[in-house]
Amino acid sequence: MKKILLFIFAASVVSFMSAQHVIDIIGEGTFGAQTATLTPTDLGTIDFVEVQATFKHLYFPADGPVDFTNEDGTFLATFQPVDLNLTNPLLPHHVGYFEHDFYDVDGSITMDALNNAFGIYSFFAFIYRNTATSTHYSVIDKTHIFFWHNGSANAYEYIIPITASSLPRNLTIKVVLAEINNHYDGRVAIIDIDAGGVTTQVILDDFNMGEFLNIAEIPLMNVPGTAENVTVSIYSPDPAVGEDDGDSFICAGVVVDVDDADDGCTLTQGYWKTHGKDGPAGPYDETWKLIEDEAFFLATPATYYDVIRTKAKGNAYYILAHQYVAARLNFLSGADPTAAQNAFNDATALFEIYTPDQIKELKGDDPLRQQFIDAKDVLDDYNNGIIGPGHCDDDPKSSEINSGSQELAVYPNPMSNNGTIDFRVANNGQTTAELYNMMGEKVATLFDRNVQADQKFQIRFDASKYTRGLYVIYIRNGSSIQTRKITIVN
Repeated sequence: MKKILLFIFAASVVSFMSAQHVIDIIGEGTFGAQTATLTPTDLGTIDFVEVQATFKHLYFPADGPVDFTNEDGTFLATFQPVDLNLTNPLLPHHVGYFEHDFYDVDGSITMDALNNAFGIYSFFAFIYRNTATSTHYSVIDKTHIFFWHNGSANAYEYIIPITASSLPRNLTIKVVLAEINNHYDGRVAIIDIDAGGVTTQVILDDFNMGEFLNIAEIPLMNVPGTAENVTVSIYSPDPAVGEDDGDSFICAGVVVDVDDADDGCTLTQGYWKTHGKDGPAGPYDETWKLIEDEAFFLATPATYYDVIRTKAKGNAYYILAHQYVAARLNFLSGADPTAAQNAFNDATALFEIYTPDQIKELKGDDPLRQQFIDAKDVLDDYNNGIIGPGHCDDDPKSSEINSGSQELAVYPNPMSNNGTIDFRVANNGQTTAELYNMMGEKVATLFDRNVQADQKFQIRFDASKYTRGLYVIYIRNGSSIQTRKITIVN
């Protein structure tokens, strides 16, 4: 059985559940059924599966547990009551769920209701997949609520945090509702969703996954990147205040899938200088074809390619020009230009007026020279990933040593305050996680302990303790090394 361990750094309390996953939901309505089976797919991408069976009846579950079975054996799950009963007036039913987590999933999972078939309304699973990226991930709130006539004035709000983005993104809100069935007492769930001012309302009054289970998937498009929360408000209409009549239902949780627009990534002027038609550091980058032979500005007969390969020799014109050419190539390759656009425009205005010879004569803190340097500083930060969409992982060595069964994820990236590092080790033995700056100096040891193969760990650390810039995290586990670049922007 695989184990998931949590390492706490700097006394921060972090649940592994907060690690980013893509969360799928499968299930079926099971009212009155003795057994039911769920069969997850794409088994190789699964970290773990959490199965649940919802229960509601006037009487407490008979004999307590239900069984969940997979290839590892049979596990008894005991009854857990819902977190909140929003019924008006308070209904006397016993409402809750049975659950179990499976960390080794090689096939189907079966539920046996034992003596509780009369009260089991659904059997479903949250499938946590390891396919998340910084732009595609899920967030879950598993608060269990029992609703009946609570009305819009007493709606329950799930407030689910999402990471801010530089561009609009699309969301999918998944809601698990048990005991929902329009053919029996007209059960109705009203769901209002708001993310960054983008809103929608959905009325659910029937099942879609077999009798008494609805797993709703509600799209919310073009949500502003500034949105940091999704509010999902749910209620059962209250006829006493003039709302439609209906009956009770159970919400077993809400999942928000986030699909950020791809805002690209940036590469340094050193990369662009050495990946043109003359090399020499690596293969030719096709982006160069777009401006390679274009004249830089009328003030100089040189091309963009000539300019980036001209030694600056202290001339602020070329010091800025190198970063300017790199920034334009990054724009053309798809990196979001927002963070650098003003500085890029300022540089354009300077290049339209001044020649290299005019700027060469300027020394020290000359005000005009300083305008070139100020614009250069912003574009340099952008090209290095300190501002903007972040730096691309272009280091061939990194991709080589990260091959194999190990996993390493850093988020958010770039970061300013609290950062999180998730990793899995491939080998038994001493393992360290060390943070290095771009001068090759070790600035922190974040993890140092003896581990067993195939364990997962999570580190939280305070990024505000470090100066802004580009860092590299090294995970050393026996003969294996994993690396990730981290951009700190405090």
